[in-house]
Amino acid sequence: MPKFLKNTPDLLADEKQMLSRQLIKQSLPFTHISPERLIELSSHVETVHIASGEIIFNEGDAGDCCYLIHSGKIEISTKKTDGSKHILAILQSPALFGEATLLTHTVRNATASALTDCELLKLPHEYLSELLESERDVAKALMTLMVDRSRPLQNPQVKVHQHVLTDGKRVVILKNPDNGSYFKLSEEGFFIWQQMNGEKTMQEITMRLAEEHHIFSPDVVASLISQLAKAQFISNVNIHEENITQSYLFMKIFTKVRGILNFKIAFQDSDQWITILYHRVGFLFFSALGKWIESLIIILGLFAFAYATPHILALFQTVRDSWYMVVLLIPFTLLSAVLHELGHALTVKSYGREIHHMGVGWQWVTPIAFTDTSDMWLNPARSPRIFVNLAGIMADCIIAGMAAIFVYIVPLSYLQIFLWLFALYAYLSAFRMLNPLQELDGYYVLVDFFDYPYLRRAAIAWAVKEFPKAIQHPHLFKNQKPIIVYLLACILFLILITLIVWAIQTFILAIFGLKEIHFYISIILPLIVAVFSCVGIIVDMKNQAEE
Repeated sequence: MPKFLKNTPDLLADEKQMLSRQLIKQSLPFTHISPERLIELSSHVETVHIASGEIIFNEGDAGDCCYLIHSGKIEISTKKTDGSKHILAILQSPALFGEATLLTHTVRNATASALTDCELLKLPHEYLSELLESERDVAKALMTLMVDRSRPLQNPQVKVHQHVLTDGKRVVILKNPDNGSYFKLSEEGFFIWQQMNGEKTMQEITMRLAEEHHIFSPDVVASLISQLAKAQFISNVNIHEENITQSYLFMKIFTKVRGILNFKIAFQDSDQWITILYHRVGFLFFSALGKWIESLIIILGLFAFAYATPHILALFQTVRDSWYMVVLLIPFTLLSAVLHELGHALTVKSYGREIHHMGVGWQWVTPIAFTDTSDMWLNPARSPRIFVNLAGIMADCIIAGMAAIFVYIVPLSYLQIFLWLFALYAYLSAFRMLNPLQELDGYYVLVDFFDYPYLRRAAIAWAVKEFPKAIQHPHLFKNQKPIIVYLLACILFLILITLIVWAIQTFILAIFGLKEIHFYISIILPLIVAVFSCVGIIVDMKNQAEE
């Protein structure tokens, strides 16, 4: 070292910090870190020297830091069930290790020991946690690194159910009884699942997939392992997504507002009281007499609604402050949503399956309810799954039919207006649930009818990549019946939703006395609704085109 540096500790410290920054920048997770964050992080690292043979931490220890190798070799190992050592990896500069405890909130999952004399940079977790909140690329890189190094092990409690589709392909359903969650796998996905024995790394699983199915896709393997870990189907990989959220003020505000406007309350173990309800009264809806009565209510209700409409429109013009009925309707929309989901739940029970949870909430300004019908996935027959998907829509139609019939029974004009509006809302809810553009009841009816999982994704891919070719070569339309029917259903829904919105708009304008309006102005709102209805599928088509 030059003499003029021997008595300048500040310069020496600056030199060490600069070397630390260079080493941190070379490590894969920190490649894209901002200069400001790099300077801040390097100021908090501590240089430690480890002698050959010394253990840095043991498997099962609590972890509050991770290490970056400056020089030397580090052995990462675990103990087998028989007590013998199993070497997982030999790491050298500029590798990072010990980061898993930060991401999983668990103890050390392996032992780290020095094979040679080593110089390490010690990074405290408290500063890394702050870094993850502001540097999303670093968080993603650390998550990828953890998944890549992991040796995923199947949760022993998970049950595997298989059935064969009409086209001969096999679909596998994983059921986790611990939390009542399900996961659907393709044949390739099931092959990946079978490799998760706690011994193979992600890289080894990727290579086995390439050998067996001729598919080399590390991103797909990593994504599947992450999704299974988040859903607790893997016992030795825990992922906490809250560690990869940004802490910018506008993101915090947006997340808070979105949380308020998209609020849900789930009632766990709903199966017990749904089962009681089904055995006490629910089974009557599925008897022969019950089905006849329901069909009669739906048919008579449609006629009653149609015939009552001119009378109600006239009442809106003559009854004072009739628009108050629209405001009164708002709390009853939640009742309609609950009855819709109850239709799903009771139908699931009629087939002897389980309901793990139900719940209520609101989405933006609309009350919502939801039911976990995933247990029906285990039913190999298609018709029961179709009936469960249609049950909510049928419940909406029954509710609307009863309200429309009661319009002719009650004498009060205000009550007639309210019942008609409630019927209108229920009919519109039923129609909205038929939307094949979104993954709602109507979409899943088509999926189960054709026994075609991921129908929407396949249809988008075909429309983007194969449809232009099929126009020139019509024979390519053959054997694409599910996809063509799905795309035609989407087009038909867009036409109908545009017409319905236009009709409702005309009705509302008439109430306020605005009958004369330019045609081009009158179609603005219907077209906006049509565009918003298919915004999700437009984004998916754009993504497919870019792949």
